[in-house]
Amino acid sequence: MKMKSCLLAVLLAASAAVPAVEIHSPFGVCAHLGGGAEFAKLIEELDLMQAAGIKWARADFTWAQIEPSENEFVFTNYDRVVAEAEKRQVKILPILCYNSKWTQGFAHENLDAWARFVRTVVSRYGDRLKHWEVWNEPNIGFWKPKPDPEQYTALLKVSYETIKAVDPSLEVLYGGMAGVAPKFVEDTLKLGAGAFYDIMNIHPYCYPATIEQRKKLAEVDELRGILRQYNAPERIWITETGWPTHESEVAVHAKFWSELIAAGAKRRFPGQDRWTCAVVVDPADNAGGGVSTREEIFGVLAANPAFTAKAVTWAEAAAITPADTQILVALIGEHFAKNQYDKLVGYVRDGGMLVHIGGVPLYYADEYDDAAAGWVPARNNAPENYRAGLRIGWSAWWLDKDLPEKAAVTSAASDDLAFTIPKKLETTRWFNDKLLKDGDEFVPLLKASDKDGKFIGWPVALYLFNSDFKGAVLTACLPMAQSSGVTWDVQGGRCPRAYLTYLENGIEVYFWYEFRDAGTDPYYNEHHFGMIQLGLEPKPAYNALKYAISLVGDKPQFTGKTTNADGVVSIGFKTSTGQGVAIWNSFGPDKVYNFTAPAAAFKATDHLGAPLDLKATNGVITLNASEAPTYILW
Repeated sequence: MKMKSCLLAVLLAASAAVPAVEIHSPFGVCAHLGGGAEFAKLIEELDLMQAAGIKWARADFTWAQIEPSENEFVFTNYDRVVAEAEKRQVKILPILCYNSKWTQGFAHENLDAWARFVRTVVSRYGDRLKHWEVWNEPNIGFWKPKPDPEQYTALLKVSYETIKAVDPSLEVLYGGMAGVAPKFVEDTLKLGAGAFYDIMNIHPYCYPATIEQRKKLAEVDELRGILRQYNAPERIWITETGWPTHESEVAVHAKFWSELIAAGAKRRFPGQDRWTCAVVVDPADNAGGGVSTREEIFGVLAANPAFTAKAVTWAEAAAITPADTQILVALIGEHFAKNQYDKLVGYVRDGGMLVHIGGVPLYYADEYDDAAAGWVPARNNAPENYRAGLRIGWSAWWLDKDLPEKAAVTSAASDDLAFTIPKKLETTRWFNDKLLKDGDEFVPLLKASDKDGKFIGWPVALYLFNSDFKGAVLTACLPMAQSSGVTWDVQGGRCPRAYLTYLENGIEVYFWYEFRDAGTDPYYNEHHFGMIQLGLEPKPAYNALKYAISLVGDKPQFTGKTTNADGVVSIGFKTSTGQGVAIWNSFGPDKVYNFTAPAAAFKATDHLGAPLDLKATNGVITLNASEAPTYILW
């Protein structure tokens, strides 16, 4: 043990003395180059990266593919990936990741075998690949059987020591966090993880919202504070984020949801076949459910003659009473507006029917932010008293060991009910009557069973009150249908914004997820993150990034950032011939923006490089700042 400790001390001392590897470019993309469809088009993809000035590609170096059986290493694909990328000045960022079946367990249970895999791979490529990422998103389901800070810290430690033993100058990236994940990171730092990485690594997704709407820079600053508190390395890379361009499948599910709402209404308001209904559709609601999902639900209800439907904001919903509106569809997904909770309870108490669809109701209590003019999504789940206040009892596999992790929705709960149930509908939480008072009634609407037909639970139920409460709550713990992504044009604007925003903030390298679309399912987000299509045709995002790189170069130098009271952002930068500024509106409709004209002659372009006819009047350039950058160059 003493010899091992001494060796580690030597390695750490050596690595501490080695300067950071020079970053040749901060512009990267994610690309699954090691296998499948992307390996088949390896040359074409790398050529497109080179043409755009993209000089990093993040790729999985999966244990199962490289070592499919014990001590049998297969490098054919990866040798070609590394060699062809090098020819085009594209550096590969390898992700050392996942489990290999031959171990009959998980990587963290087989650390000696894992270390041999790491040592073998790093020894082969370490002369060319100077940065190594240890796992992908270990704070969510990519870590089996479930995320565990202690297990990840142990694997990170072994990986770091193994990599540094091969070459102390190599740099180790912490596994990219899903989100910013300050709690998971801090839990690992408490266990000593700060000594076993060189670069922190996060995936701060926020689609379809903008970085500014979701206050992502504030989250990054919070993380920096935690790293500083534990004297851990503060360099940060972002190795994934993006904005997908998939279509909405909400319309497919919305008809089914309207059938559930009608079934609940018939029981809450017997003898009626028409009901008044309001759906919260609030542009400021950038949390759970999203505006597009709410709009789809409103559209289906408005088209149904059984409902007299109206769309309302949260402020308008607060004034609704059961006398004027019998049904309020307010809770979509697991997030809710915390400052509206008491009004929702009062609405149910007075006789209204409150509707929730998607996940566990009232699970994340979002705070309203006046400056952002919207709700800031909560990151920690709300206390149980929010659900208890509406007498909603529920359970799941992590609360009851006798329950499975998921079960299929198989049928209506009773013969007198009929629904158009979407195919392959599964649920992971189920409702019960444990919190009801005398006189209240629990009315199941949908039934879930396991693969053998065994009853598991009720994923959709009506809580029908007849005690001190007189209304009802219809709650549906169903998976949310994929709401739409963004359009190609919106993605094209978000792409350069993301690079410029994060790089100016001090992020060393940023990787867009992902370079190429991954499939053809129009409703599946994972198939449409690409900046190029599946057939390799560029989307606007590709051309927008290519143009941005041509302006700021491989070593961006930023000259300042401002955000005015209207949310218009300007980021200054140096170009190869002078200076420039990128200007955009954080979110929402275009804003008029006045920019002090430079003394030198200038030109203006849109985010794709097309010239704009902007002129200075009395030393001021007036422009309409949209969500896509406008560049002024001089």
